[in-house]
Amino acid sequence: LDENGKFLDVNETWLESFGYKREEIIGKWFGDFLTPEHVDLFKKDFQKFKSEGEISKKEYEILGKDGKKTLVTFNSKIRKDKAGNLKQIHSILYDISEQKKEEEELNISSKKWQAAFDALSNPVCFVDLEGIVRTCNKITSKFLGKSNSNIINSKYSELFHDSSKPVENCPFIRMKESGNRESSVFKIKDKWLNIEVHPVRDSENKVIGGVYIVGDITVQKKAQDSINERENRFRMLFEEAPLSFQTLDENGKFLDVNETWLESFGYIRDKVIGNMFIDFLTPESSTHFKKILSKIITDGIISGIELEMLNKDGKKILISFSGKIIKGVTTEFEHIHCILQDITEQKDAEQALHESKKQLQNIYDNINIGYFRSKPDGKILVANPALLKMLGYDSFQELADQNLEEKNMLIDSSQNEFNKIIKEKDEVIGFEAKLRKNDGSRIYVYESIKAIKDKKSEIHYYEGTIEDITDRKKTEYEIQLQQEHIDLINKIIMHDLTKHLIVINNTIKNYRKSHEEEYLDESIKRIKRNLKLLNKMRELELFVSSEREHDPINVERIFKEIENNYKAITFNITGSATILADKYLYSVFDHIIRNAVVHGSASKIDIEINNKRNFCEIRIGDDGVGISDEMKKQICEEGFKFGKKGHTGLGLFIVKKAMESYEGSIQVVDNEPDGAIFILTFKNVN
Repeated sequence: LDENGKFLDVNETWLESFGYKREEIIGKWFGDFLTPEHVDLFKKDFQKFKSEGEISKKEYEILGKDGKKTLVTFNSKIRKDKAGNLKQIHSILYDISEQKKEEEELNISSKKWQAAFDALSNPVCFVDLEGIVRTCNKITSKFLGKSNSNIINSKYSELFHDSSKPVENCPFIRMKESGNRESSVFKIKDKWLNIEVHPVRDSENKVIGGVYIVGDITVQKKAQDSINERENRFRMLFEEAPLSFQTLDENGKFLDVNETWLESFGYIRDKVIGNMFIDFLTPESSTHFKKILSKIITDGIISGIELEMLNKDGKKILISFSGKIIKGVTTEFEHIHCILQDITEQKDAEQALHESKKQLQNIYDNINIGYFRSKPDGKILVANPALLKMLGYDSFQELADQNLEEKNMLIDSSQNEFNKIIKEKDEVIGFEAKLRKNDGSRIYVYESIKAIKDKKSEIHYYEGTIEDITDRKKTEYEIQLQQEHIDLINKIIMHDLTKHLIVINNTIKNYRKSHEEEYLDESIKRIKRNLKLLNKMRELELFVSSEREHDPINVERIFKEIENNYKAITFNITGSATILADKYLYSVFDHIIRNAVVHGSASKIDIEINNKRNFCEIRIGDDGVGISDEMKKQICEEGFKFGKKGHTGLGLFIVKKAMESYEGSIQVVDNEPDGAIFILTFKNVN
């Protein structure tokens, strides 16, 4: 270019790159070939450049003759004559369109992985072999109550165990020794934490650290790692510019090199010119270059070939080699014009990215928390193996064919509440709900989800995690039942059994004094009551504390057996069904019938067995005195008793607990004209 930015000359590569003829270029202003957005930028940069004497790595967008936009870096240096006046501006352009595209894709990929990592509901850290936390997700800061900067580069033992040294039974130390996933349960302050450590390996399968996952098993939450951002720097050189330039003859012998080449590899010019290029390559690359040289001579051009050079100190440097034959005025070959780019850092970055992706994929595939991404209309886009297993699907496609909105997977009122929160806040964290699996069974889950929006603030997709807490909920429920059982036993022991024992003690004392038989009769009656009470307690314990297999049972047959025990009562049994229950079902029906006969003075029992679509309904009606509306609310509660014949109030309470174990229900309504009807529902065998 001249001092005004007009073209004095361009090389053939320039013309080929942008599709112009030489006469269309020479004498024209450089800015005329830029996109409108870059014209003013060039004007500003050009004035600064003229004052400073050189410019490097400025990015402009050039319009080719066919209208195609090409992003280039602009590197220039002013050449002056002997008088110090500006003679010409020597410029080199390097096409960086593909580089920019790769950087963009990398940035998007990094954001996606980071979003997935931060979406995990459990604290997750990457800890190196020294026990130092190198990265963590957002929930870790919230969990520890510390800022990210106060967590990174701190010891995991200090952060999670408040200890400068690894604690006893530390899963991180065990992972380093075994090379396998290790876990331990700790009680830290008022929380129980399940800490898992998964080994992280490099490309040589060596353990380089661990993924430290903290699961709060008192509340159950979850985790992930991050991607290191990769940088691609391509340098463009000609003469003093920051890219190594060399010219070779047809045999691969050096004709010339620029100063950057010499600085890059540590040689002096006299030790390079006249020598063979292969003498500066590793043995493997020397063999490879001989083939490359033949291809250049045949095809005239080659680019992006990776070779390993040896600098003066013997250090290996990975380069990208590009070469083109330059024709002479009267010959088809003058020399081979070559540009060498150091890509060692680029390869290291690619390797680091590969390792980072491998680590994150390892977390994604092996973590026991479900991750998903779905469209606003409910269409599943992404689901990890843990989610497929959790929901009972054999493949991703099987789940993708479902629609979350239409399937209405959340049970009861949870779906409406969930939709309300996500609509108001664009995210839901730690939402506890019951979820319907593919086979129709239910699980308890913690669900966290966030709406990802586009530039127009419209929801592009939802991203979230689902954690199965069914085992914890089941344990909590069993503990509750056990506590209720213990409380009831204590209550019966403290009140009913103790009362009867006191009476027995007193009647025996009176018998010793008076020898009257009525005292012994009263003692025997009280002993029988205690034995009966103990039998009911044992029966209740079966329903509260045992996990029993449910088998198909014919209901009509059981009622026929019970009928034989009540000779004075008229039975009317209609219908037949097979339900899922166990051998204690006899006791359930007998308690209801005995209650009607003994306490309701019933003389007739009507039993209707009705098969519904997914369940069986059994109606046990009597013609007794009936049950008031107030009593209906309490009759199946523990300890409720009424009238002179009421004892412990355990009979119908046992029935209620049994129906809960069968996942059924019990209801009491009035019979016409007199009496009551007990309505029981059971799972149908089908």
